[in-house]
Amino acid sequence: MNTTVMSINEKEPVGREWATIGGFHLMKEQGLLEPAFEEINNAALERLRILGFPGRRHEMFTFADVSGLPQMEVEGLYFPHAAALERLEKHMRLSSGGDTTITFINGFYSATLSDVSAFAGAVKVIQLSEAIKNFAVRRRIMESVQRETDYFAALNAAYFRDGAAVFVSPGARLDRPLTIKSIFAPKPGSTGSTFPRVYVELGEGAEAGLMFTSSGDAKCLSSAVVDITLGPRALARQMSQGMCGAGSWNFSKISVAVAEEGSFNGSMAFSGPGFTRDNLEVHLAGPGASAEVTGVTAVSGKSQAHVYARVYHDAPNCVSNQFYRNAVSGQSRASVDTTVIVAKGSTGAQSRQTVYGLLLSKGSRADAKPNLMIYNDDVKCSHGATVGRLSDEQLFYLKSRGIPEKRAIKALVESFLREALARFPEWAAGIGETLFEKIELGHE
Repeated sequence: MNTTVMSINEKEPVGREWATIGGFHLMKEQGLLEPAFEEINNAALERLRILGFPGRRHEMFTFADVSGLPQMEVEGLYFPHAAALERLEKHMRLSSGGDTTITFINGFYSATLSDVSAFAGAVKVIQLSEAIKNFAVRRRIMESVQRETDYFAALNAAYFRDGAAVFVSPGARLDRPLTIKSIFAPKPGSTGSTFPRVYVELGEGAEAGLMFTSSGDAKCLSSAVVDITLGPRALARQMSQGMCGAGSWNFSKISVAVAEEGSFNGSMAFSGPGFTRDNLEVHLAGPGASAEVTGVTAVSGKSQAHVYARVYHDAPNCVSNQFYRNAVSGQSRASVDTTVIVAKGSTGAQSRQTVYGLLLSKGSRADAKPNLMIYNDDVKCSHGATVGRLSDEQLFYLKSRGIPEKRAIKALVESFLREALARFPEWAAGIGETLFEKIELGHE
C-alpha cells in the first residue's frame, strides 16, 4: 500500500507533536501497524510524548540544530507498492552485495536482496517479527525503548513496521564483513521517511565485521536503529558510512551491550551531503569488556555531521578509547559530544577521549565536547580536544619545496584524516577515497 500518513509542510501549520503522534494514530486506524510490534510501538509513542521535539537547549542536541527539519516537505511514511518493490528488487539484484549482504529498501527488510550463504550457516537472518518471539530479544529491545532518550530513535521504535535479526553462532569467525545496506528509493518525485531496524547478536567467542551503509539520492528523513549484543569474549568490528543525498536528514542510533571480556570496535565515516547525526551508546556490562571508537568526517558545502556518544563502564576493569578527526570546509559543521560514565564499583576503569577538528574556511565550524563522569577513584581516564586551522608553517614549507598551494593543502588534510583511517585498516581504502573527494580546498 502506498499511503501518506502525515505531512510536515510549512504550508500546513500543524505542530510537530501532531505530525508524530497524530500520524501514529492514523496509521493505527488504517491497520498499517505490524501486530508483532504493537507493544514496542506503543511504548515508543509514550516516550515521544515525554521527550518532545528537541530544541537547541536540549542536552543531546547542543550542536545539532534540527529546527529546519519541519520546514521540509516530508511524506511521513512511504510504504513501497508491491509491484514497484518487485521491479526495484529485480533491478538491484544485478548490483547487490553478493552473498554477504542484508538489504533494506525504504526501511523494509528485503529477503530477495539479502544473501548470507557465504558464511556457511554461521550467520542466521530472520524477520524481526519472528525474532521477538524470543523472550531475551524482546526484553532487550523493549528495555532499550523504555529508557530511550533520543527523540529520533524513539520515532523509529514508534513507526517501524519491519526489521531483521542477525545471529552469529558462538565461536564463529567470519572471514569477511557482513554488509547491512539501507537504501532509500521512493516513488519518483516524492520525499518520505524510512525507519530500518536491526538486531544483531554475536554468540560467545564469535568474531564478525559489520558494515552499515545508507544511500539514496532523494530528500528523506531516515532514522535507523541497531541493537548489538555481544556475548562473552565476542568481538565486533563495526563501520557506519552514510551517503545520502543533499536535503536528506539522517539519524542513527547504535546501542551496544558488551559482555565479559568482549570487545566492540566501532567506526563512523561521514562525507555528506545533507545532515547526519550518529548516536552511539555502549554499555561495557561485563568485567574486562572493551570498546574502541573512531570517527572521521570530511564535509563541505552546507553539510552537517554530528556524533553524540556515551560509553558506560558498568563493570570492573573495562577499557574504552575514542578518537575523532573532523575536517570541515565551506559552510559545513561537524561536532563530537562524547561522555564516558564510570559507575560506582567499576574499579580499574581505563578511558581516553581525543577529538580534533580542522577548519578549512572562515564559514566552517567544528565543535568538540569530551566529558567524564566518574563515580569511583580507581580509574585512569583522560580527555582532550583541539580545534584549529592548517599550520601556516607546514603550508609554507611545502610551497617552498615547489608544491602548488592546493596540492599542499590536500596533502595536509589527507595526512590529518589518515591518522583516523589507520585505526580501521580493513575499511580505510575505499572510505578514504570518498572522504578526500569531499573536501573543498581553500585556505583562509
